[in-house]
Amino acid sequence: MQMRKLGWTDLQVSELCLGTMTYGNQTPPEDAHAQIEMAQAAGINFMDAAEMYPVNPVRKETIGLTEQILGDWFEKTGKRSDWILATKQSGAGSMARDGAPISAKTIPEAIEGSLKRLKTDVIDLYQFHWPNRGSYHFRQNWTYDPAGQDKAANLQHMQDVLGALQREVERGTIRYFGLSNDTAWGTTQWARLAEETGGPRVVSVQNEYSLMWRLADTDLAEALINEEVGFLPYPLPNPPPGRGRGRVALGAGGGLFPCAASRGSTRAGLKTGPPACFPGAPSPSPYPSPPRGEGICCAWGWWGAFKARVVWALSRAGAGPWCGAATFGVRALCRPDPDHV
Repeated sequence: MQMRKLGWTDLQVSELCLGTMTYGNQTPPEDAHAQIEMAQAAGINFMDAAEMYPVNPVRKETIGLTEQILGDWFEKTGKRSDWILATKQSGAGSMARDGAPISAKTIPEAIEGSLKRLKTDVIDLYQFHWPNRGSYHFRQNWTYDPAGQDKAANLQHMQDVLGALQREVERGTIRYFGLSNDTAWGTTQWARLAEETGGPRVVSVQNEYSLMWRLADTDLAEALINEEVGFLPYPLPNPPPGRGRGRVALGAGGGLFPCAASRGSTRAGLKTGPPACFPGAPSPSPYPSPPRGEGICCAWGWWGAFKARVVWALSRAGAGPWCGAATFGVRALCRPDPDHV
């Protein structure tokens, strides 16, 4: 497993990160714990969660269950120090904390809640799941309209929040600060204001990115390079309307699908699941599965199956070191410098 520096920091993270967004929903605790152990055995030291997880569907009664499952594993094994732990605070309108927005007031409460559920004293990477002002993500690229924004209010909000985050850094509850589902403008403003106010500088941005969702290539990438911010892409296999949501998991030997080592975006999935999820097993899809021994591809729904096959075919052709997964929201690492995320 290759290690990379996270953004501008000296924090060493594995080039693959274990996503956990279904822990407590589609993935029961015992399977979640098995996946964590499989990931660690493969050399992964980076995991990502969120206060609102699990998702799909998001239910008020399950809010926070993913973090609780992770905390139970840390408590059971005593291996918290083996992991770089990332989690997220929800933006305005979520079911977490009754939809309260990100603010200087809500940050301490949200962090304390995550720390308690995760059974830890510190969060290595604390991210904002989406900005209060909204964003182009979650399939809002044609409906999100920033024309009515109050720029002064947004900038004041950022300054206030950076002050609250700095107090948490000084208190020792978080180490680094990251964004998710944010824009090029938002990323550059967070970076600029941190330099001006002395608040924590943004380390990473976790945005959607896949073969069929390439927005970062045409805008955000420039901001990330110039601001030395790491990119943590995640894939979402949303199907066309009325087709149902595809579910995909890829792996090798029942665990990881191997990725070529080169620059760019790298993804992998971990899954313990039904008997079909083993090397060379048949899949309910008209598209060919990887050859036996080179990986698994379990898919429900033609859209997820199609994406998985396209990704596998491109990776075999040398078009890019990318392994796709969506069942549990795995993340990827991408920087122009191969030694950095």
